[in-house]
Amino acid sequence: MTGVSATPENVIGAVSAIIWLLTLVMSLKYVTLILLLTVHFERRPWVPFHEQIRITPISDNFSIVSINYGFKDSPDVPRALEYAREWHGLEIELFSTSYFLSRETVVPSTGGGMAKWREEIFASMSRNAGSIVAYFKIPTNQVIELGTRVLI
Repeated sequence: MTGVSATPENVIGAVSAIIWLLTLVMSLKYVTLILLLTVHFERRPWVPFHEQIRITPISDNFSIVSINYGFKDSPDVPRALEYAREWHGLEIELFSTSYFLSRETVVPSTGGGMAKWREEIFASMSRNAGSIVAYFKIPTNQVIELGTRVLI
């Protein structure tokens, strides 16, 4: 089994650190390979497939994987990992891989810098945002989401 901790490029902070730490702790007993996966979107429309994957091995069973997409590319994380397996020699079992994702839930608060009605609208828009799992084409039965509530 493989554990993949996936985080969007712009999510840096406590939640991502917690996800990575939990991935490591939960995975040590059951997992043979741990990948920290980051998806980057570049300012060009398309990134050639052979330039999309960058793997940085840390140890025998721990690597950092960066996937680069252009802003017109359709991100597909399992396909990119399959490419990494076939062309970069990454020893990964795609059907037994678990993806650990972070989720932030925006919660309106009183006494903040925004008007209450604006906070409510922002929180509603955040709840209605599309699923990162669907956007990156990650199999839903392989996802473990851990999250936090963010007061605005």
